[in-house]
Amino acid sequence: MNLKERLPLISVIATSALCIGISILALKAGIFIIFQNLFYIPIVIACFYFRKRGLAIAAALAVIYFLLFISFTSDQVMIWDALIRVLLFILIAAVITSLSTARARAEAALAEEREKFRTVADYTYDWEYWIDPQRNIPYISPSCERITGYRPEEFLADAGLLANVVHVADRQIFQDHADRCNDNNKNDADELDFRIVTRAGEVRWIAHTCQPVYGSDGRFRGRRASNRNITARKEAEEDLRHSEERYRTILEDIEEGYQEMDPKGNFTFCNESFCKIFGYGREELLNSNIRHYAADEETADRIYRAYQQIYRTGDPLKRFEGEIVTRQGERRLIEFSASLLRDREGRRRGFRGIVRDVTERKNMGDQYRMIANSSQTGVYIVQDGRLRFVNPHISKYSGYREEELIGRQVLHFVHPADWEMVREKAGKMLAGLLKSPYEYRMVDKAGRVRWLTETVTPITYRGRSAVLGNTMDTTDRKEAEKKLQDLLENLRKAVGATVQVMVAAVEARDPYTAGHQARSADLARAIAREMGLPQDRIDGIRMAGSIHDIGKLSVPAEILSKPSKLSDIEFSLIREHACKGYKMLKDVASPWPLAEIVYQHHERLDGSGYPRGLKGEEIIIEARILAVADVVESMASYRPYRPALGLEEALAEIERHQGKLYDADVVAACLRLFREKSFQFEGTRS
Repeated sequence: MNLKERLPLISVIATSALCIGISILALKAGIFIIFQNLFYIPIVIACFYFRKRGLAIAAALAVIYFLLFISFTSDQVMIWDALIRVLLFILIAAVITSLSTARARAEAALAEEREKFRTVADYTYDWEYWIDPQRNIPYISPSCERITGYRPEEFLADAGLLANVVHVADRQIFQDHADRCNDNNKNDADELDFRIVTRAGEVRWIAHTCQPVYGSDGRFRGRRASNRNITARKEAEEDLRHSEERYRTILEDIEEGYQEMDPKGNFTFCNESFCKIFGYGREELLNSNIRHYAADEETADRIYRAYQQIYRTGDPLKRFEGEIVTRQGERRLIEFSASLLRDREGRRRGFRGIVRDVTERKNMGDQYRMIANSSQTGVYIVQDGRLRFVNPHISKYSGYREEELIGRQVLHFVHPADWEMVREKAGKMLAGLLKSPYEYRMVDKAGRVRWLTETVTPITYRGRSAVLGNTMDTTDRKEAEKKLQDLLENLRKAVGATVQVMVAAVEARDPYTAGHQARSADLARAIAREMGLPQDRIDGIRMAGSIHDIGKLSVPAEILSKPSKLSDIEFSLIREHACKGYKMLKDVASPWPLAEIVYQHHERLDGSGYPRGLKGEEIIIEARILAVADVVESMASYRPYRPALGLEEALAEIERHQGKLYDADVVAACLRLFREKSFQFEGTRS
């Protein structure tokens, strides 16, 4: 309890003692009136600050007052007057206690309400902030760091940071929005999408909404702004836009006519091939009715009934025919394939379909070939387990000519080790149980293994069930991935060899701590494994632990082995080893942040560590793990300047400072290793 907290109690004791002392002096002098009012001072203070306990103090003071009074007089009138005053003391004390209790409850309720709203604001997923009428930002939610990379206190300290994180291309629209919204007379919400640049340099899209805030008195208090990261949505919209563009481009490039109609049969879209089949320009066809082009009324009715059936049942119709008259007056036999066109909510909004001029009765095989040959991926049709159609890309992948492929079993080209997997994946995809493409190996004509990514779809081919396959050769990508993995593995081996040299160099300089790095590294690795870290990070912690004292190479050997207490200058040289180690390692190519782990392994959660005084999450988890392992091993082992303190003392040290100096989760994992899983340090390593 600090002085501020003790002050009410001190005041009660002091004023009580003063009242009692003055009362005794006054009563001895025969004064029975004036001093009595002094008792209200400690009574009021006690009841205001201590409430029920204060009421007890007031009652005790009232009793003391009465006992003092009757000790100095036997006058019954005065005694009755004193008794009345005692009751008055207690009554006033009860009133003050009641008022103080009510006030404390109100303050507690208000504090709870504030904490509730603060918690709601702080834990909202979106980035929230409040702009007051003077355009200051008195509050900003912690989510700003997740979205922008900047901490709330950075925004609060720098008034210009909010505008500076806005992408330079969007700053003017953001400023225009801010000017509009800071108009005190603007009572409606305002929305804006803009981009920001995070601390890491990443561009993100933000959906921004701000609305006016008014107090209970109706006074304008500023505006509340809510920012949501919509980067994924924007990217999806952009992908959709590109997809639609590609869709339209494909439709324009295909040989078949494509059209979309409203429920009444009026054309709303058609591609160039459709225009060529009908002989009209696109502007002439749009908004005209399909019945207008039928060769006769009977044909018009048949086409009308076909589309009505599609609308009524929702089922597509394939290959229904009708004769049309082109602009040149030529009668052509057209084959229609049509289906319902629905909006995003699934509501029917018309029809879409393909038309083919089958006047010369081109067979379906040619139609499939025309479409598939324009594809930039491998396309094939399998029927009864055998290839019935392949496009040129299949021949390119396999090395076989088209005539060599047609009629062959499709599994003939699949790598034997992948037969079962292909059967399973293809079956699931055809059943609608698998949406993503699957990968498998094929063996080409020259015997080379190639990787393919494939999707399959059930179709009807020449009136019978078949499978349409779409493949893409991913061999180059797979080989690149393999090369990258090999390079990474070689880098790890090189780093490992380098680390071993560094370990030997450190231990040669400091015989008294031989094996300290290895034992610390083993413990750090065990802690990381206990915490469930990925194996790659565990390996990095092991490597960093093996050389975390590499910076001691720059410390004179006589200081490292000094058997007595180090001077301040000598200790400062020792403390430099973290910085020296970082400088030695920062330019070493490694798949792990070795230099940063070594740099931070003497940092502490509360900022009391060295060399940079980092705090909390500023310290990477690898360094937090190594810090605990380093402390435990150092305390448990012999040093030139002191005997070994013992493992229990070392564990007590980290437990005592758990969550303060050392990461709580790391300490918990370390304690479990020793106390529950019998972890032991190995002997000194050469």
